[in-house]
Amino acid sequence: MEAEDAPVSNENRQRAQPPAETPPPPIFVHLPSSTDPHDSGEQTLQRLINGGIPQEVLVLSIEALFSSERAIKMVNDLQRSEAEAFVEAIYEVLERPDFPPHVRNDCVRSLYVACARHSLLPRSLRIELGESLTGAALCHGGFGDVWKREYRGQQVAVKVLKMYESNDLRKVTRRFCKEFITWKSLRHQNVLPLLGVIMSENRFAMVSKWMPNGDINQFVKAHEGVNRFELLVGVAEGLIYMHERRMVHGDLKGANILIDENGRARLADFGLLAIASDTTTIISSASFSEAGTHRWMSPELLDPERFRLEHSRPTKPSDCYALGMVVYEVLSGNVPFYRCGRYAVAARILEGERPERPQGAAGLWFTDEIWSVLERCWKTTASDRPRTADVLLCLKKVSGSWPPSQTTNLYSSAHDNTDKGEVPSPPHAVTVEPSRRSPSVIVARESHDPVVPRGTVKKAFSGDGEVWVRLQTPSGNVYTSFTSGHQMKCLQFSFFFFD
Repeated sequence: MEAEDAPVSNENRQRAQPPAETPPPPIFVHLPSSTDPHDSGEQTLQRLINGGIPQEVLVLSIEALFSSERAIKMVNDLQRSEAEAFVEAIYEVLERPDFPPHVRNDCVRSLYVACARHSLLPRSLRIELGESLTGAALCHGGFGDVWKREYRGQQVAVKVLKMYESNDLRKVTRRFCKEFITWKSLRHQNVLPLLGVIMSENRFAMVSKWMPNGDINQFVKAHEGVNRFELLVGVAEGLIYMHERRMVHGDLKGANILIDENGRARLADFGLLAIASDTTTIISSASFSEAGTHRWMSPELLDPERFRLEHSRPTKPSDCYALGMVVYEVLSGNVPFYRCGRYAVAARILEGERPERPQGAAGLWFTDEIWSVLERCWKTTASDRPRTADVLLCLKKVSGSWPPSQTTNLYSSAHDNTDKGEVPSPPHAVTVEPSRRSPSVIVARESHDPVVPRGTVKKAFSGDGEVWVRLQTPSGNVYTSFTSGHQMKCLQFSFFFFD
């Protein structure tokens, strides 16, 4: 995760704009003047916070402190002991949830400048688990291995990043500090909160709350009736929240979208791709292939030179490209380019190949509107891709109409005419609440026999006879039949006698 655009220096901003008058400090609190050599910003913040200054006064004081042209230079010039005090004071401000967003953004920027320069982290952000991470990891990934541990009475996930030799460990440490601080500053229902970090001379680990439902792909397989579009709406909203704060995810894929105890999608593991892309990184470049990340990466990230870019740097458009791949992944049940080996994927993408639109019952999830948006997300030229807000709008529209009804109409018949392609006349109709469990019902379409998306099938029976079920899908109604305990090959009908 990183800011999409490099910050403009105060020096360049001053050249580009006519000099403005320095605003006076708030009248009810004394701030050091721009020429006061005996006071520093960190001392001012400590006095304000420790003195119990009212929040409205503290807000104005921070605005005045960081709006001066000395702000960035002051932070950069702090000695380590001063920087430590500054980091603790600013972090205390960030922990106040009701602070205005623009003030929080100023605090975050100044905080990661100080943390990156001196390889610092706030004391309260550093975690000591009290036990070593021995034994086999619970799961392995391209960028790190995950252990499940307990911290302060709750289950947590500890992701230890894979480390390799580097010529400049100090620079890498600075980059990690910046990413951790940025992650910690995020507060959104669709973003996984960072509890803290474990950091030693050559080891970095992220500690977050344990997500019992696993990632989004595991969740939709375990909960067949879940509204997948609603989950994807949460993914898009979390991504927009990051983009509004000039941050990008950089490694968006199903495995990095976790589901909390309330069934809500939460973005995780942002920033790792940006760190791994850095020329000073100690994460092996082989991690990209090992993690399978290439399947979700935009062409300009795979080969920046082809697009006249100096380096591979995640951006909002590359996040939008990955979001399109995530939508495909969640709805189809397959990773992008699932028929292609991991080492050949990059070449296919650079040659212009994109995922094919699923056919048969699996394609029922992909309405024309959804597929059109996905094709725009996958445009080769970054500027041709839609805004994430446009993708969100499309997902919300589909999610709001899914399912069309809360009940499933069942029609029982004593006859079996499925092989003849005829619809039997049902003697009576029964309306029941849908069940969360469902069989895999096969639907015949042309020469294919695909399996209906499991979340669309509501399992119910009407005595010993045959049951006809109307499956509600984004593309319309599909009528299938099955008998108790058995799967049946059925035909897709579009007859109108069903109410």
